[in-house]
Amino acid sequence: MNIAPIATENQSAPLETFCTLSAQEMGEQIFGTASETGVWLALEYPFPWGNKALPESALSDPVKQQLRAWEGEIPGARIQLIKQRSLPLRHATVDTIPGQSIAFFVSIAQEMHSVTYRFDLASYQDLLDLNLPALAAQWHNSAHSASNPDAIDIPSGAQLHAEPLFLVCTNGKRDRCCAKWGLPVYQSMADYAGQCVWQTTHTGGHRFAATLVCLPEGVMYGWVTPDDAQPLIDAHRAQQIYRLDRYRGRSCHRQPAQAADYYLRTQTNALGLHDHSLADVNPVADNRWQIAFRNADTGALHGVGLESRRTTVPFWGSCVKAPAYINQYYEI
Repeated sequence: MNIAPIATENQSAPLETFCTLSAQEMGEQIFGTASETGVWLALEYPFPWGNKALPESALSDPVKQQLRAWEGEIPGARIQLIKQRSLPLRHATVDTIPGQSIAFFVSIAQEMHSVTYRFDLASYQDLLDLNLPALAAQWHNSAHSASNPDAIDIPSGAQLHAEPLFLVCTNGKRDRCCAKWGLPVYQSMADYAGQCVWQTTHTGGHRFAATLVCLPEGVMYGWVTPDDAQPLIDAHRAQQIYRLDRYRGRSCHRQPAQAADYYLRTQTNALGLHDHSLADVNPVADNRWQIAFRNADTGALHGVGLESRRTTVPFWGSCVKAPAYINQYYEI
């Protein structure tokens, strides 16, 4: 096993070191690493992205405050900036995209009932008129009751987005691996699926670049290559999980449940998105869980006993952070 050079505290990785390559060389576990996100808020922003994309953007302070407020008010919400082209920034503050509307997607990623709404905004200020917490609450309640999610009122100005969305992290200002591996994957996917594919800001896990999230189900992948573009898109259009060696997990699950889902799929060869659903997560110790899934066809329960362990060698969490011993992996 080849380990990347060790840096001192607060030192970035040497220029010849990429955290993605280091993670692959170390055989790092990719499953059980998806961001724990139940509501994805993806806002088109084709202007330059900084390291901290939203705070460093040229959006007005009220718009930034609204987006941050939604992250606090909506359980599991996460803001993503997205784009399909790049425009120069000509003003200190932007309110519109010249010559076009602004796409804003709200994806509610639940295990069995997921949905994406699309808003086409005239200006970023239009975000201030949306009541997203109420919308998210309706969907959360429908998932825990006998009500029909299809009966939920579509918000004013929104339309249901039936096609899957694919958000590929390409923000090289956050981590160079995201641009180096993300941009070629984005281009290959966009060439195949067009308007369903977007570049996005940080989704978590630079060392798994190229990383992407498939919405509305919140399925996350890592170490994706341009050759994966077409079969991955085809799999999700068919409501299937793509290759398990690329599968990080579903964002609607906590990470232990993501790992258990992976192990169950490897043992049963169940690749359908809805082949089973999470029934119970029972912590039996600080680092052990008993997790149950229910088969969608038979109703049978499948139990997975899981234990987490810490790595014993330092790893590059990103290209800009010193190696640490904080990573964990899961075993059955």
